[in-house]
Amino acid sequence: MRRIIRPALVLAFLAAPFLVVGNSPLISVIARATTQSPDVIPSPDKWIPFTAEGLIDNASRGKHLLGRHYRASDGSERWEQGNPVSYVSIRNIAQATFYEWYQRQPGVWNAHPMELPNGQWRPVKFARGGAGLTNETRVVEQLQLYKQVDASGREAWLAPALNFFPVLVTKSPVLGTLQAYSRFELNEPDPALFLPPDGAVIRHSVEPRGITVSQ
Repeated sequence: MRRIIRPALVLAFLAAPFLVVGNSPLISVIARATTQSPDVIPSPDKWIPFTAEGLIDNASRGKHLLGRHYRASDGSERWEQGNPVSYVSIRNIAQATFYEWYQRQPGVWNAHPMELPNGQWRPVKFARGGAGLTNETRVVEQLQLYKQVDASGREAWLAPALNFFPVLVTKSPVLGTLQAYSRFELNEPDPALFLPPDGAVIRHSVEPRGITVSQ
């Protein structure tokens, strides 16, 4: 059964894979299944794997963060920040685990459980005019984008062809971050990218992070 996303059912962060909040990515989800058939925007039923270069600006904190984003065909994602890399976060869907690494502790990875909706992580479907979608569209890197404005005033441009990935975030009043992704390559990343390296020390926490679901 498809998940059809409506404004009353989804938080603003649903479409954003990684949002930097004190250097800690977080996504919170409220999603419910429905048997209704609204005017759904065509998008893939399965996760589209890709790699892309990313830029996140946070003017209030003086941050200008370059990085790289990876997504696997099971929905797992990895964000690398800095050049050289100074921060990594991973959402490993198969393990339902969020991994995080900081350059200041090079041999140590933190691991947190993730709460997946019904134990699964599938692409969402958006209805036209739902979830804050406006009638505005644009094309970036040959990707058709739909503008979304949520209740907080956050403005993002989502790509249905990439499972509504936010290619651009042009306004973010709550988090103060702007995002832009470019140079998309549609390929399956190396599976090793979604795990800590061999020999790493892994510190496990019981605090859920990465993906958390509110019932």
